[in-house]
Amino acid sequence: MLSRLFRSPEQARALAGCALIAAGFVSLLGITTAEAIFPETYTTHANEISDLAGRSEEGAIRVGSWITFNGAMIASGLLLLGAAYGLHRGMGVGRVTRAVGLLGVGTLGVGLFPDYFPTLHKVFAGTTFISGGVAGVLVAQVASRPFGYASAALGIVALVALDIVVFGKSTFIYQWLGPGGIERWVSYPVILWQVAFGAYLLGSGGTVSLRHPRVTESPVEP
Repeated sequence: MLSRLFRSPEQARALAGCALIAAGFVSLLGITTAEAIFPETYTTHANEISDLAGRSEEGAIRVGSWITFNGAMIASGLLLLGAAYGLHRGMGVGRVTRAVGLLGVGTLGVGLFPDYFPTLHKVFAGTTFISGGVAGVLVAQVASRPFGYASAALGIVALVALDIVVFGKSTFIYQWLGPGGIERWVSYPVILWQVAFGAYLLGSGGTVSLRHPRVTESPVEP
């Protein structure tokens, strides 16, 4: 059935672009909606994004935000996996395809394993953040300018912010933004990159410029 949807490389790229845009839209609006309906005090300075699906101090699940956030992450993860498949069929850009696929796996895992599964949640969240930043840098190597610069910038911002999250808790910027604020500097550039890359694929009219053929593989024929 999937092969019927991706009958040509051009159609595969277009569908990948649509899936990337939809994934970014679902993630951003899912987070925003879950924040709006969170039943307790919630601030983007003190609260991490994953708190939206966490348990209360009494151990209860906050049903509204829990369903909204996890549902958005699961849907976004599936869309990203669909985008990776479309890139595989339409471009055969191996490293980019794998990075987008890992981004989908990580996002899906974040939704399936909220933060009260601490080990699994950290693994999938880390996969999401790292693969998202790396994907932005990899796309910059094969996309035409000026989009390549924008893609690299978004990826680098996400990776630098992730470095601060992991190793820079004593730094001024971490204390200034708080754990929630700095985490959004990791997550939001990745979400913006998804939308931007999706729009780039659609705007290319099915003819994506690959400036470095050595990083490509032969497209898979339907």
